[in-house]
Amino acid sequence: MRKFGIIHSRYWNWALEKGLDETSKVLGAYLLSCEHGNSLGCFRCSQAYAADDLGYPIDTVSIGYEKLAKNDFLIFCEKSRFVLIPKYLRWNPFQNKNHAKGTLKLINEIPSSFTLAANLIESMEKYSGKFLDKKQISEAKETLSHTVSKPYPIDYRDKDKDKDKENIKKTNKKKSDLSDRTRAPDDEFDFYASFEYRIISKIIASIQELDMNCKVPEGEEALKKWAVHVDRLNRLDKRTEEQIEFVVDWVVKDPFWKKNIRSAEKLREKFDQLVANIQSERKLRGGTGQGRVEQNKQACNDFVSEMLSEADHGSEQS
Repeated sequence: MRKFGIIHSRYWNWALEKGLDETSKVLGAYLLSCEHGNSLGCFRCSQAYAADDLGYPIDTVSIGYEKLAKNDFLIFCEKSRFVLIPKYLRWNPFQNKNHAKGTLKLINEIPSSFTLAANLIESMEKYSGKFLDKKQISEAKETLSHTVSKPYPIDYRDKDKDKDKENIKKTNKKKSDLSDRTRAPDDEFDFYASFEYRIISKIIASIQELDMNCKVPEGEEALKKWAVHVDRLNRLDKRTEEQIEFVVDWVVKDPFWKKNIRSAEKLREKFDQLVANIQSERKLRGGTGQGRVEQNKQACNDFVSEMLSEADHGSEQS
């Protein structure tokens, strides 16, 4: 998770020349500077991510993506939910050889469902500058080809190791019955595009924000060990993906809990307690945001009425 992104002043002139509406302008600026982005200009950022971060309706974001795509600002991969900004490296070139070398490693994070490999390579060849030679470009092309051609297995879903085996069988039967409509076959499963990976990535980013030297899982196999606990939280504990992600988003912003939830296993262990804390916090703050607004309005009205009443009473006495 990056801390900042650069938006050149030229961007606003370009947006004006293209006649972009205000929403599309903001969406483009968001993609250039959001926490999901990276120095390659190729990263996972679905319409749902952007809608949640910006507070826009998802339909508005989808229309914005289409407008930006028509103006060659981005290419969106529907299958992997990855955004590619083709000219990103033109405006954010490599600063040195180490920067270029580090950026090339990001290719390993691109999932097998990514369909824009040729566009990405073209962008790198055109804008890599003096810090990448032909050999490195060739190696990057080979790595990208290897990365996007091999699907990740689904073996981290430990269907036979959990204590509640009967529950697992029922859950798996239900998934099997719906497999044609709701999930891809196991041989097409992409771990790096999965819900479980998204959740553990948020936890890891929160940990590293507090301490960059803290040990966190690295590599596919280590990450899958964490993913097991997210999968169990969903399948066995009957927590929906929306509930899990909502709680995690709350945790990584809470000063106390972000220091204490330092693994997916701990998240599952403390989940009920976290839900109770969120509920208590809402009660203390007066319910939902809209409810608090109405309460504040009423409190202001009562205060004004009281002050006017006192003023009237004082004038009668005088």
